[in-house]
Amino acid sequence: MPRRRRLWRYSDEFRRAALERIANGELQKDVARDLEIDGTMISRWRKGGRRGSKAYSGLEARETAPESEVQQLKQVLATKELELSFFKGALQKVEARRQQQSGEKVSTTKSAK
Repeated sequence: MPRRRRLWRYSDEFRRAALERIANGELQKDVARDLEIDGTMISRWRKGGRRGSKAYSGLEARETAPESEVQQLKQVLATKELELSFFKGALQKVEARRQQQSGEKVSTTKSAK
């Protein structure tokens, strides 16, 4: 007996619109109720289940990846700024000691170049 090919009930646009609503902050259960579909169907779409997995799972990944990447880059930048501040202070102390040892006048201001 040949297998029947399943016909998909929801269009790609319908699925994409539902996932975009969730990406914009709406609760999954509210979107499911508004669209009169089962919430597990949306979960499957979000996880990339069945047909079009790359298209649907990628939508959510694209929405959240930049936000998490921005946060990660902000943390790296803050760490680098702290390191830079530390090394600037250490360099000033080394220069001050070197000048004291050689008998030169100690300057605590930055020199203009």
